[in-house]
Amino acid sequence: DVVSYSDGGGVVRAAQKAVVGRERVAKFICAFSSHYWTEMDISLVEANGQGCMLMSRAGEIVALATIDASEEGIEQIMWIMRPSKLAGIGVTRQDASLTHQPATSWPMKRPPVWDIT
Repeated sequence: DVVSYSDGGGVVRAAQKAVVGRERVAKFICAFSSHYWTEMDISLVEANGQGCMLMSRAGEIVALATIDASEEGIEQIMWIMRPSKLAGIGVTRQDASLTHQPATSWPMKRPPVWDIT
């Protein structure tokens, strides 16, 4: 069953506990969707060796989300919203000219690589 984890670090609003179950995760995402996604730019990137969505608004990074999925469906969603972790996002590849690409331009030749550990 799907589990949604949020890491706001106690600094930004985020779920304090894991949200478990298909219906509960769907309701959780719907509960904040009307205001959260407004004017949100989403870029597909790679962080810690995994494909992710980098979310920003007005040029400021708001969150990074990873999704683990299998043939059965989505198993885990991790929302990283802790400002100290988001501040650590930086290009780790030699090709600094490669920056975030809008999701609409997918598939990209190579997504940007980020290291937030």
